[in-house]
Amino acid sequence: MLNDDKGGQACTLQQEQTRVLYMGLPNALVVNASLALVLAAVQLSVIAPFRLFGWLALLGSILLIRGILLLAWRCNGLGAEKYDSGWMQSFRITALATGMAWGTGAVLLFPAGDVPHQAMLAMVLAGLSAGAITTLAVDRVSTLGFLVPTLLPLAVSLAAEGGKLSLNMSLMAALSLVLFVMSAGRLRGNLHENFRLRVEAASREQMLSQREAGLNEAQEVAHMGSFDWYPVSGKLHWSAEHFRLWGLAPESVTPDYALYKQAIHPDDVEWVEKKVQHALQEGGLHEYAHRVIWPDGSEHEIQLKGEVKHDAAGQAVRALGTVQDITERKRIEEALLNAKETAEAASRAKSEFLACMSHELRTPLHAVLGFSQLIATDPELSELNRDYAGEIEQAGNHLLTLINDMIDLARIEAGRIAMSIEPVSVAFVVEDSLALMAPIASKQGIAISQEIGCGETAMVLADHNRLRQVVINLLSNAIKYNRPQGSVTISSAMRDGRVRISVADTGPGIAADKKDRIFNAFDRLGAEHGTVEGTGIGLVITKRIVETMGGNIGFDSIHGQGSCFWVEFPPGGAEDGSGPELTVAAKLAEPHERKQARSVVLHIEDDAAARFVMQRVFARREELELRDAESAEIGISLAWAEPPALILMDINLPGMDGYEALGLLKGDAMTAHVPVIALTANAMQGDDERGLAAGFDAYVTKPVNIKTIFDLIDGLLVAGSIAADDAKLQQGQSKGL
Repeated sequence: MLNDDKGGQACTLQQEQTRVLYMGLPNALVVNASLALVLAAVQLSVIAPFRLFGWLALLGSILLIRGILLLAWRCNGLGAEKYDSGWMQSFRITALATGMAWGTGAVLLFPAGDVPHQAMLAMVLAGLSAGAITTLAVDRVSTLGFLVPTLLPLAVSLAAEGGKLSLNMSLMAALSLVLFVMSAGRLRGNLHENFRLRVEAASREQMLSQREAGLNEAQEVAHMGSFDWYPVSGKLHWSAEHFRLWGLAPESVTPDYALYKQAIHPDDVEWVEKKVQHALQEGGLHEYAHRVIWPDGSEHEIQLKGEVKHDAAGQAVRALGTVQDITERKRIEEALLNAKETAEAASRAKSEFLACMSHELRTPLHAVLGFSQLIATDPELSELNRDYAGEIEQAGNHLLTLINDMIDLARIEAGRIAMSIEPVSVAFVVEDSLALMAPIASKQGIAISQEIGCGETAMVLADHNRLRQVVINLLSNAIKYNRPQGSVTISSAMRDGRVRISVADTGPGIAADKKDRIFNAFDRLGAEHGTVEGTGIGLVITKRIVETMGGNIGFDSIHGQGSCFWVEFPPGGAEDGSGPELTVAAKLAEPHERKQARSVVLHIEDDAAARFVMQRVFARREELELRDAESAEIGISLAWAEPPALILMDINLPGMDGYEALGLLKGDAMTAHVPVIALTANAMQGDDERGLAAGFDAYVTKPVNIKTIFDLIDGLLVAGSIAADDAKLQQGQSKGL
C-alpha cells in the first residue's frame, strides 16, 4: 500500500526494498550454489579436499539459512500491510554472512603460485559480484555487506602473491569492487526514483479518488448531481445523484435529452427549451430553475447551473454543470416571504389603526381644549367656574400627552420614526428647551440653572427635533419629581470622546431595588399612587429615541438626595457661533408690526364643533373676520369669489380632501399667494413633512393652543400681504401699467 505522506513514503520505500530483495533471493541462492560447485570442481585438483569441503559446508549452511528465511518471508511477510524492519535486518545479516563465506573461500581456496586457477577464482567472484548487484542494489547496506567481504580478501590474496600478474589481478579486483559499488549506487538511485514516481502517481490517484468520493458524498448531502452532455453526438452522462433528483434509480435507464425533457413539468417544457437553445447559441455560463415530475407524481424544484463550450466554428460541442434540488429552500423562501408580508400587513394595520385613533381622539380634544381656553378667558366668569375650566384644560392636555406618547412609542417599536442625523448645537437645544420649561418650573417653585461646560461650543450628531424632545422630557421629569423649592441643573461635558448632557434634580431619588425598573414601560415605581401626573412611558420613549440616534442614556441616583439623568452623543464638529436656523413656525411667531384691518380668514372644516370653537376664538379678534365652509368645494368657490387673507383647512374632508383643494387653490392666480394652514388631526410620523411638501404654509395638529395659532396666523398674514402686493405689482406690469 502506497501512502502520500512523507512518513508513509519512507515506510513504504523500506517495505518495497525488502520486497525486491526477497524477490531476488531465489535466483541469488541458485547462482551462489551453482558457482560454488563449479569452483569446487575446478579447484579440486589444486586445493586440499578438507579445505574445499569445509568451505562448501560453510557456504551451504548459510545458503540453507537464507532459503529458510525466504520461505518464512513468503509465508508471513509477502502480504504484510505493515512494514516490519526485522525482515530487512535478517536479509542484511545473511547477505553479509554470504559475502564473508565467499571471502573466506577466496583465502582458503587460493592456489598459490597457480596463476590460471587464481584467474579462475577471480572470474568466479567477479561474476558473482556483478550478478549480486542486480538484486542487492536497492539497499546500500546489503550491497556493501556482500561485495566488500567477497572481493576485498581476493584483492589482498593476489597482492600478497607478489607476482606481476597477481598484482595486476589484485588491482583489477580492487577496481572491480569500486566499480561494482558505484554501479550499485546508480542502480539504487534509479530504482528509488522509479519507486518515488510510482508512489506519487499512486498518491495522486488516491487523492483523486478521495476527492471524487468526497464530491459524490457532498453532492448527495447537498442533493446536487452533475451532468455532461455532448450535443453533437447526443451522448449524455448523469451522476448517480442526478438520477435520484429525477426520482430514478442510478443507472436504471440510459440518460438522453428526450428523457430530460420528459421529466420536466409540462408547464415548464417550452420555457426550459428556450433556455437550453439560448445557452447552446450564446455559450458560457447559464443558470435557471424549473420543476420536474417524479414517476410517483411528486413535484420538485430543480436549479441548474452549467457552462456550454463552443468549438472554433462557434458550434456547441459540450455542456456540463450541476443540478440541485431546491424544493425545501423554495418552501422556506416562500414561508419567509409570507411571514414578511404578514408582518408588513400587520404593521400597516397597526399604523392605520394608530392614525385613525389619533385622528378620532384629537378631533374631540380640539373642541374640549378650545372651549376650556375660551371659558377660562371669559372676564365675566366666576373664579370657581374658571377653576373648573382650568381643570378641564389640564385633563385634556394630560390626555393629549398620553396620546402623543403612545403614538411615539408605537412609531419607535415599528421602526417608523424618521431621523435626520446632522451636527446640532447643544447650546441652542438647551436654551430652547429651557425657554419652554422655565415657566413650568417657576410655577412649581423649582429653580433651573445651567452649567455651560462644553455646551457653548459643542456640536453633537443627532436629530435636532428629537434631541430637543429628549432634553425636554428629562427636564420635565426633573421638575415633576422634585421636592418643593427644589432645583434642577442642566450641564454638558466631554467624556471619553462623547458629549454628555446631564439633568440633575434634588428630588427623592430612586431606591436601589427599583433602579433596574426605571426604563420599563408603564412602571412609575409607585408614583402612580401620588399626585404627580404621568404615563410611565416617557423615559422608555426617551431611551429608544436616544439609542436610535446612536447615543447612550443612563442615570445616577442617591435615594433621598436626588437623581441625575444623562445622555451621550458623538461630537459633530465645532460650533461656528451661529445657532441652527430657526424653524418656520418660530420665525413666524416673531412679533409683527404690520397688521391688516378686518382681514378675512376662511375656515374649511366639516366638523361642526370645530367650526364653533374657531368662531368663538376669532370673536376675540375684531381685526379678523372668520368665514366658514363645510367642504373643500364650497371653500374653493368662496376663495375664488373673494380671495381671503388666509385659509385654515382640514385635510380629512368629505368629497375632495385638503390636498386636492390645496392644489386647485395654488394653481389659480387669484389664490396662489394666499397662505394656507393645514389644521388637522393627522399627526402620524411624516404627516407634517408630507403636508409642507405639498405646499401648505404651516401644518398644525389638533388640538391647538389659541396663542400659538394666532401667532402663526399673524406671521402668515404679514407674509401673505407682501405676497399679495407682489402679485398685484406683477399683474400691473403684465398689463403695461
